[in-house]
Amino acid sequence: MYFKFSRMFKPFRKKQVLVIIIAVLQYSVLTYSTFLLKDLLDSVQTMQFDLFKHMVIKITLLSIVVVILGIATDYFWKNLTNSSIIFLRTRVFEAILKKNNKYFKETTIGNILTNIMDDVSMVAQSGSISTPMLVINSFRIFIALVAMSRLNKMMAVVVLFADLAYFVVFNVINGRIRSASRLERKEYSNVLSDVQEKISAIEPIKIHGKEIFIADGFGTLCKNHLKKLNKLHFVTSLGRGINNFFVVLFPILVLSVGAFNVLRGQMTVGEVIAFYGLIAFIVEPINNLSDYILGFQVTLGMLDRIMSILEDETEISQGELIDSVDKIEFKNVSFCFGDDKEILKDFNAEFNKIIITVTHDISEDNLSLYDHVLSFTNGKIEPVK
Repeated sequence: MYFKFSRMFKPFRKKQVLVIIIAVLQYSVLTYSTFLLKDLLDSVQTMQFDLFKHMVIKITLLSIVVVILGIATDYFWKNLTNSSIIFLRTRVFEAILKKNNKYFKETTIGNILTNIMDDVSMVAQSGSISTPMLVINSFRIFIALVAMSRLNKMMAVVVLFADLAYFVVFNVINGRIRSASRLERKEYSNVLSDVQEKISAIEPIKIHGKEIFIADGFGTLCKNHLKKLNKLHFVTSLGRGINNFFVVLFPILVLSVGAFNVLRGQMTVGEVIAFYGLIAFIVEPINNLSDYILGFQVTLGMLDRIMSILEDETEISQGELIDSVDKIEFKNVSFCFGDDKEILKDFNAEFNKIIITVTHDISEDNLSLYDHVLSFTNGKIEPVK
């Protein structure tokens, strides 16, 4: 599913590669400048002020480069997501227009709007950033572990195993998130469809005084959606709770082991501080990846709906073209509004043609307009003088 998902955004490969290159440069420079904190702090302890001044200038210049690259990354990242939303929204809209009449009879307007506006936005954002997100954050974790191993191999191994344990535990709840997302999207579509249908029928609702009846039905749909939404939020919150546990654990783990190594004379204070600074290069990518995985599981529920639209190859049915109607016949037609308002009961009628009587002068332009409308019913106009 992921590779099919990624191939949808093949036209954006160049933009994705550009974002990856700029971000890799940004985090490479940032990791190096953080690694130099070791030399900066050690120069203070050893009273080497010339080295201290040199390190301050070097770290400052590197920080300026990081800021410039960060601005470029943010701009091209947003450009990528916005372009992908427009691209996918256009494709989905075109695919919907090509559907046969059966699709529009079976699918509510609210459901179609949800697909085009909400689902497309989430799927496009997730799909366009999927490759850059995985590559950039994996690179950040890799380069941080390399820098950490240069400082202390044992502590780097501890951090690596903590990372692996995190991903194993975190992936256990991903399936539940995807399932809850599908159910929530379905209920949301029901709510949106109900609003569309009731607003379009507002006049008969007011005529027959059914506002409270309609509002009660809408309230029931909203409560059903709230139940599914709460379930989705619960499993999502559980995933974020696991993530927060590891975020808190990492600094405590590093400082504890680092302090022990300083007492044993195996590390300097500068190395511990630099190692601690590199923790952000582990924690933040883990945060990004966990948020992406959680969001991606939610998006998969929407992706199924989008793919069902794009992959449906049903031919457009032309049906039977009707030029005119010779006769309209009603046989035992009954209709009531709600439970207590009867409109029609066993109604029978037959109309062979339609006659419009015009009680005022009409111009030739208006007459041709009336004739055009009536051409579909074999009707005629009889002016009354």
